[in-house]
Amino acid sequence: MNEKETLQKELTKEIERLGKFLQKSYNHRMKLLSQGKIDKVILIEIGSCVSSNRNDLIVNLVERQQRINQLTQKIEEINYEKTFNEPETSLPKEISKDSTLNLEVAQQSVAQGSK
Repeated sequence: MNEKETLQKELTKEIERLGKFLQKSYNHRMKLLSQGKIDKVILIEIGSCVSSNRNDLIVNLVERQQRINQLTQKIEEINYEKTFNEPETSLPKEISKDSTLNLEVAQQSVAQGSK
């Protein structure tokens, strides 16, 4: 076997080893994803995109992360409502004069009732 053939076999072996390493790396990211470590997986992928100067992929990953976070937050709110059996309350955007007057009347009647 001449030197060129030896080097070619060594190159082929190294490429196969690289392929196995990439496969293990992919499997690790998928394992993290199945464990719910989404932020970590996205950061790993963003690092890869930065090194290849693929800003379009970075934007895509950030958008996906935001959407996942929104959905997770909504699910947590629904679970909270079910747990405490209370509908989510929100403050009115604007309080009208009538409701302010009704509140004052209610407070006065409570104050008079406690006397």
